[in-house]
Amino acid sequence: MEKTYAFRNIHISFRKASYMDGRLAIMVISEPGTEEEEEYTDLTVNLYIDDELDPDCAFLHVNHIPNDLMVLLEKEKIFSYTGRSVRSGFVTYPECRFDKEWLDSLLPLDS
Repeated sequence: MEKTYAFRNIHISFRKASYMDGRLAIMVISEPGTEEEEEYTDLTVNLYIDDELDPDCAFLHVNHIPNDLMVLLEKEKIFSYTGRSVRSGFVTYPECRFDKEWLDSLLPLDS
């Protein structure tokens, strides 16, 4: 069963995929399991760095994530910051490590 979260006036869930280079991608889905289901926003962004990322790590797409969604993510303890970040343009994207149990519970994006 896909876990949903109350967010604003909708329900959301998260689904995982991989970017072309194999790194972790996570999307936010609105109204999962209903006729209104659609991709709400991308939670992660794929940025070039020389180092490898751990399989449970990704860069948060802070340019697209609403502040109240960040509050929900932090309240639910879905991730922790690693302390590393990458600057692209005018934005600094923090790397985070997602909770393993939470990641394992996510459905694939193409579900």
